[in-house]
Amino acid sequence: MDGREQRGMEIAARFKIAKRERDWSVPSQTGEGRYTVSGVDADAPRCTCPDFEDRQQPCKHIYAVRIVIQREFSFDGETVTERETVTITKTVKRTYPQNWPAYNAAQTNEKDRFMVLLRDLCAGLPEPEQKRGRPRLSVKDSVFTAVMKVYTTASARHLRIVVRSQVRCAPAPALVGQGAHHVRRQDERGHAVEIHDKNAYDGKQLPALVETTARTFAIAEVSADKAYGSTRNADVIANTGGTPFIAFKSNATGTGSHRAGNMGTGAWEKAYGYFLYRREEFMAHYHKRSNVETTFSMVKRKFGHPLRSKTETAQVNETLAKILCHNLVVLIHEMYELGIDPVFWNADQRAG
Repeated sequence: MDGREQRGMEIAARFKIAKRERDWSVPSQTGEGRYTVSGVDADAPRCTCPDFEDRQQPCKHIYAVRIVIQREFSFDGETVTERETVTITKTVKRTYPQNWPAYNAAQTNEKDRFMVLLRDLCAGLPEPEQKRGRPRLSVKDSVFTAVMKVYTTASARHLRIVVRSQVRCAPAPALVGQGAHHVRRQDERGHAVEIHDKNAYDGKQLPALVETTARTFAIAEVSADKAYGSTRNADVIANTGGTPFIAFKSNATGTGSHRAGNMGTGAWEKAYGYFLYRREEFMAHYHKRSNVETTFSMVKRKFGHPLRSKTETAQVNETLAKILCHNLVVLIHEMYELGIDPVFWNADQRAG
């Protein structure tokens, strides 16, 4: 995207461009005077500005008119309207057949499978060395019991009966709520999780999460809502090799708000141009974030919306445990659907 195209986006965002019978009236970017653009629908558009007269190439005013014309298209999933011409397109809903035998088997055996998978997952947790004092509860047993409490949504007293066959000694009820302190917010394999209070600003958390995830995973694109729409967030995503698909606020002009002396990567401006010129394609990428919203809904529906823990540390651990429970449940259903057999630790790791 060259400078004239960028300035054309700014004119289209800030000023009113008037359509006349055969041409367009475009204001100067300085707000002083107007220019006439004609022939935009033809192969040889023209503008009365000095820049076009000197170069005989599309100027910023021609680019601005093209953007306004593109905005006249409206996409609502069923109709596409341009001026007085209406084209009806049929939206075909894609459906996927349900493998009911596999689904029934997964539902029937989910709890048993969950306990076995969680036990195997906890088997590789390291035990801290203890030199004095009464023997402490095993880390493996503590984490197992705490996660099982979240999975079953049962009280600690009822849970002792459920886990008795899976652990050597179930922790006392008073310890279960705090038993998941060993679950870290951010593990060494690059899975990034940040949990803050309800008044925390989400947008500031994105850079650290993206940079941590990029250490292990190749980031192709990141979709997020308007709360994450900042120049810094767009630059961080671009620096990891990804493309930001972040919704723009109504007053966005395509000009990033970089500090003086730090012009960034230009990812914000490129994304805004993508949004203006190829909006339908942009929104298709953006709406992939619906998968995330669906995941949150699944977690709340199955494991409950509120947190039962009292302290901040326990609430963080309970939230992480819900995410772990959700991942294991999805894995169990895929085991029956796809016929896979997960292995969490190799023999050496298990022995340690």
